[in-house]
Parts: sequence; structure tokens; C-alpha cells
Amino acid sequence: MPSSQQTDASTASWVPRLRDGRLLAVAWLCAVLELGLRALLSWLVSPVLFVVTPPVVAVAGLAVLARSRSNTDEPDTLPRLLASVAGLTVGGHAVALLVGSGLFLLVDTPIRVGLYALDYGDLLTPVVVALSPLVGVGIGTVLAWVVPARAVLARLGGRSGVESCRTALRTLLTDPRGVGRLAGVHLLGVVGLVGAVVAGGWLGSLVESRNALPVFLGVAVAGVLAVTALFVGLAVAHRTGRDVPASSPVPAGRLRVVGVVLLLVVAAVAGAGAVRVTDTRPTDTAAAPLPDDPQGAYHTALVNTERADHRYRVAVDPDSDEPFVFVRWIDRTDRQYRAEPRRRATGTPMYADSGTESPPLRGFDLFSLGGRTVGPDDRTVRASPGYARWSAEYSLLSDGGFSPPSPDATGWQVTARTDETLVLELTDPTAVLDAAYARDSPPVTNVTESRITVRIDRERRVVERAEYRFAGEIVDETDDETLSFDAHVVHEFETGIDVERPPAVGARSAGEWLWTLFAY
Repeated sequence: MPSSQQTDASTASWVPRLRDGRLLAVAWLCAVLELGLRALLSWLVSPVLFVVTPPVVAVAGLAVLARSRSNTDEPDTLPRLLASVAGLTVGGHAVALLVGSGLFLLVDTPIRVGLYALDYGDLLTPVVVALSPLVGVGIGTVLAWVVPARAVLARLGGRSGVESCRTALRTLLTDPRGVGRLAGVHLLGVVGLVGAVVAGGWLGSLVESRNALPVFLGVAVAGVLAVTALFVGLAVAHRTGRDVPASSPVPAGRLRVVGVVLLLVVAAVAGAGAVRVTDTRPTDTAAAPLPDDPQGAYHTALVNTERADHRYRVAVDPDSDEPFVFVRWIDRTDRQYRAEPRRRATGTPMYADSGTESPPLRGFDLFSLGGRTVGPDDRTVRASPGYARWSAEYSLLSDGGFSPPSPDATGWQVTARTDETLVLELTDPTAVLDAAYARDSPPVTNVTESRITVRIDRERRVVERAEYRFAGEIVDETDDETLSFDAHVVHEFETGIDVERPPAVGARSAGEWLWTLFAY
């Protein structure tokens, strides 16, 4: 078996070796197979597998090519080498994932705290919440692969599996600058991968919409394959590199320093994780002052209600024997959302938080980290960032449906004012219908009742109640017919609430805890 001195290569020999047509062909083949496998697993199962799958295909190809370029004639060396390298790859990837996750938490947490503090939390859309952990952990994992890569390359250079691991660890302890330089090379690779995707998106935006996707995919895939093939080729060309022999002593002082640094890093990661799991972040829930004019007062009070932790109950035909009632709770402080149909309303109660969604919406299936059924009615619970989806779609300021009167309505009159309460009323039939459905209403006739009454809590600066009543006929201008119309809807609000996780969804699974950690 060749010694490490025989297998080490100088930096000057990299470029000539990369001119080897066979090496480049195998490197490209490894890149295509590696990325193809990840893309297939992402499409068939989950995008999470794109990150968590060990690079076994690329490493196996690297091992075959490296072995074919060695001088040994032992017939059973290659199977043993492949098995050993596969074990190092799987174990090394697990360690790199753990370290990469820690790096993501350390970098991402202060960034998001800053966004929340500056009131830019709206930038964290559902897509960003779902994809950023995959991208961030993926980048961190690539950087963390610097140390496992040393072990794999040492094994390809002829060392045993145990000795290869020791070599990688001792390299980390005795040559941190060298490891840092390699991490910089890995970072350049990440920049290349991201650059390929960005370039594809930019070029796709310059062409016609029907050609945008093919251009994006063509440029992005070609760029990613090129960067991946280059790294595989460099790994084969350089193999073990200038690693530190396994017998090199580690200074005792260096061990103490590394131990202290490791302890501080672990403490920082644990702190960042605690901040994320407990949803500790700066929040601006202070209610804006109410203007003096009625329209401005209602608009501001509704916005204040929207921003607060609140319960919203809407009842259609509230005076009937069987009204249609729908209740929603949103706890923005703790990121929890609930919805529950009552009385004549039907459907499954809804619950979502940072890591749980029940019942799950379509669209985030690919990002699920597991699902289960609970209770006698087999209620479905999925591990996914459900709150991000529901909070993005929920708004008191939306048009029509189960929404309060439009905040853009005009014509309000003050009917009562005390230190605690402000009562507004809208009576013009056209204005009432416009406010109730947030759109231009058709002509009306034979109106017997028309009003919207809003009660505002002046101390908390929020809406407490809004009642909409209309009875009359609507003129259908299409065929000159009139339609009898009778509507009675009551909207009630309660702010300062605290949503509790319903017992029906059960305790959090491991996947739900993971999303709670990452979907901050």
C-alpha cells in the first residue's frame, strides 16, 4: 500500500492532472449522477433529501478513479475501499449536517432578530420560511465538510479508516489556518453554485415568459454541474493533499483552547436554539393613536386589531335559531393560529404553529417532516411550518367574505363618544353595501334597513364590534330584475388573547420540533 508521502501531490500538479480527459469525464459523470439522485429524491419524496443525502455517488466515483490510478494490484482492495469510504461518507455527512445546522442557527438567528426589530418581518414570506433552512443548512454542511473530506481523502490515499479519522481531527487541531483556507475554497464553491442559480434567474428574466423556465434551468443546471465536477476533479487530482500525519502530537495548550472555543460555540448554538423554539423576538404591538376623523379612527383601530393577538368571531343571521358562526384566533406573539366552525358552519377545526399544521394545506407537502393521525376521527397532523402559511393568508383588511367592513369605507358618523368607547355608524345604502363587500355595489331599491355600526375601544384603540344590517332589493342590471336581499352579520373581536395548543392534535413529534426550531 502506498505511503502518504507517495500519494501526496503538490499544488503545482493539480492543473496538469485536471487536463486528463478521463478524470474530467468521470468528474462530470459523478456530478450528473450525484445531482440527479438528489433531484429525483427531492421530487419523489422531499426537498429535505437534497441536503441530508450523503454524497455517496460522488465519493464512490472518486474512489474508483483514485484506485484505478494507484499502483496496487490487490483484487479485493476496491470493494474494501468502497465500503470503508462509504462508511466515512455517511458518518462524515451526519457530522457535517450537525455542524451546518449549528452554523445556520448562529448566522440566521441574529439576522431575523434584526429584521423583526426593524419591522421587516414581512420579508419572511412562507416560501422564505420553508426554503431558508434548507439553503442555510446546505451551505453550512458544505463548509463543514472540510474536515470529513480530509478523512475521505486520507482513506483514498491508503490510510486505514481509523487513521484517516485521526488525521482529519489532528489536521483540524494542528493546522486550523489550513482548514480555514479549505473552508474558503468550499465557500467559493458555494458562491459558484448560488451564482449559477442567480445567473439562470437573471437570464431567464431577459427572455420571453414561455422561454424563461428552460433558460433558467439550462443555465442553473449547467453551472451547478460544472462547479460540482470541478470539485470532484480537484479531489481526485489532489487526493490526500498536505495533511498532518496521524502521529503528529497535539499541544496540550491547543487542546485547552479548542475545548474552550467548542464550549462557547455549543453554548451560542444552544442559546440561538432556545430563542427560536420559544419564539423570543422583538415585537411591535403598540397600538397607533386614533385620529379625530371617523374614517381614520375606524381604519386605524382595525389595523391595531389586526396587529394584536386577537380572537375574531363572525356570526351570520345571529338572531336565528341556527346561526352560521366562524371563530378564528391568531396569537402573533407565540405564532399560533386556530379556526373553528360552529353552529350551522361545518368543517374541521384548524390549528397551526411554527412546526404543526392540522389539517394540512396543499402546497407544503414537500416540506413535511412527517405526518400522523390522532383522535377517533383520524385527524391529520403534519410537521410543517403551518403558521407561516395561515398568517400570510389571514387578514382583517381583506375584501369581502368573512371580513369586517372595509377600512376604506367613507361616510361614517359619530353617534356616541365617551372616554372608553367610540361608536360610528354608516347608513347610506350604497356606502353600506360597498363597505360590507369591499366593492362597488349594484343599484338598490325598496331599502327598509341599512346600517353598519362599529364600536371602538378608545383605551386599547381597537375594534370591539361591528354589526352590518341591510334589507332591500338589489337591481340586476343584466336583465332588469330585482333580487330581494336581507343580510345581518355581527363581527366581534377580543384582543390580548393567548392561544393554547389544542389537546386534539397531541404532543409535538420530532419533525414538528425541528420545524419549530428552524421556522423562526
